[in-house]
Amino acid sequence: MTKNLYRGAFSYSHEAHILYTYAHSKEQARVIMCRRLAKKHDVHPATVLRMFNGAKPNFEITVEVEYHDNNCGWKNPRGSGKVK
Repeated sequence: MTKNLYRGAFSYSHEAHILYTYAHSKEQARVIMCRRLAKKHDVHPATVLRMFNGAKPNFEITVEVEYHDNNCGWKNPRGSGKVK
């Protein structure tokens, strides 16, 4: 399975935080980003995970770049299947 690049926008501690990570799913990206926020603010990851559990509209995670498996294992961003 290929990892995609996710972008997370979080409203945390009266600040906007934009984070990027590679993950297999949106949920995995959320967990990775919450752990990073917890480390940055020196709090337990469970605290941040509870804040961003989906109950409030205080974060958004979107796919920034989606990768697909093909015969060579990667997708050429220029659209051609050939490597120059």
